[in-house]
Amino acid sequence: MPAAWCTMRRSFLAAHAVPNGSSDQKTRRPANTVDKKIKKKIEVLRQRIQKKRQQLSGAKRQNDEPGEVEQLESDIASLESEIRSLQGT
Repeated sequence: MPAAWCTMRRSFLAAHAVPNGSSDQKTRRPANTVDKKIKKKIEVLRQRIQKKRQQLSGAKRQNDEPGEVEQLESDIASLESEIRSLQGT
């Protein structure tokens, strides 16, 4: 009886074998992994925007460096556009 079991098992495995290198689990990444990376990047960009806005608020109160306010506003705008582009994908 054990010999017959081994024969049946070998024939089953041979019939359902996956060719080398074509395993779906090894080659494909789940779509939600990409989504998680995009969400994390958006979260980091929002934190950077929050920090830049705090710096902008301080720069407006203490206007001692010329061009600092404009630079911070430009930085915030570019970060916001990057978030919009990531959300569009």
